[in-house]
Amino acid sequence: MRRSPARRAARGASILLLGLVAIATSACGSSSAPPATTDTPATGAPTMPVATDIPIASATEPPATEAPAPLVPGSIAYRVVNEGTAAVDVWLRTQGVVTAAAGQLGVVPGGVTTDLFPPEPGMVVVLPAGSGDPTCVTDCGFLAESSTNFGEGGLRILVVGADGTAPEFWADPNPESVGTIGNALPLADPTGALLVIDAGGMADAKFGLNVSFEGVNGCVADAAGSGLLLGGTTVLGYELPADGVTVFVHPASDRTCSGTAVGGPFPLDPVTVGMRSFLLLWGPSGTVQGLAMPLD
Repeated sequence: MRRSPARRAARGASILLLGLVAIATSACGSSSAPPATTDTPATGAPTMPVATDIPIASATEPPATEAPAPLVPGSIAYRVVNEGTAAVDVWLRTQGVVTAAAGQLGVVPGGVTTDLFPPEPGMVVVLPAGSGDPTCVTDCGFLAESSTNFGEGGLRILVVGADGTAPEFWADPNPESVGTIGNALPLADPTGALLVIDAGGMADAKFGLNVSFEGVNGCVADAAGSGLLLGGTTVLGYELPADGVTVFVHPASDRTCSGTAVGGPFPLDPVTVGMRSFLLLWGPSGTVQGLAMPLD
């Protein structure tokens, strides 16, 4: 925003000069008569000058500068999920000569941003709310930062974990990456719907988790039939009923999912065939939090 410098002036006062006229005296007389004196009247004082405004030089300010041009959005969208315990600020920034613009500020714990498009080349950085320098280049203390030359597809999910981790998932990977690269989220079958779950933020998921759906007996196998357990860096997809479902997670030792769940219930809304929902879980057993979002 262009600013006009302030103009300041002070009224100066003229110095009044007074004219002085000496009074001359003369004396004459004789020894028989007192001397006569003649008073010479003072001449009139000069006319006082009229006070005038005397400008005082104002303090100079640096010239106004143009606001930086807005960052040109790139083609890759980022959503940032806050799994931490305090609000965060998400910034978009360029590479090279770094400039930054606010992406979304004050993202609360358990919140997710709208789709944000950093410039190309550029990136997303996450800082504690109200602090830090988004243009920093060394020893910056970012809570998370996106990749700049790694990843596939047009939508990525950057997860800010309470433990200092910040995994980045590719929502639209190349098909050949699915199942071979952990960041690549599985794709939905065109004839069904898919629920993708990440439980990497759960404190009790070190040894894996089983998944159950309300109303379905036993544990639910992942859609790829991998036999893997959910948790840690393992993200799995499950066939999702189109009319929605309520999800629970159980410890690895509960192979029938008949015991007490360590997380849930997590209700999911109905979905359209061919679509995916992404469920993120984090926190300790008994107080596990969940966030579900559509991917397609």
